[in-house]
Amino acid sequence: MTDKELKKLKRTELLELMYYLRKELDNVKNENEALRSQLEVRAAEQADVNKEILNTVHKITEQLDAIYKAGDFKNIKEPLDSKKSGKKSSSEKEETEK
Repeated sequence: MTDKELKKLKRTELLELMYYLRKELDNVKNENEALRSQLEVRAAEQADVNKEILNTVHKITEQLDAIYKAGDFKNIKEPLDSKKSGKKSSSEKEETEK
């Protein structure tokens, strides 16, 4: 609506327009608040998942460190990617060479 059209409106029409604009603004604020709450919940859930992942990585690192210090490299499994890509693992190569 242009300024010229607004100036032609009667007072009751302006009040009605303001009422509906205020109602729409309240709805948008409520929706915004609900979305912020959902975002906070999801952020907290993601933080929990990140902590779990970090703990798992830490445990694996400790296990690998213990294996390395013990010199027990036979317990280390080949990566799954080498089997999927068709490449032979180092243990498979040793078997074919024998």
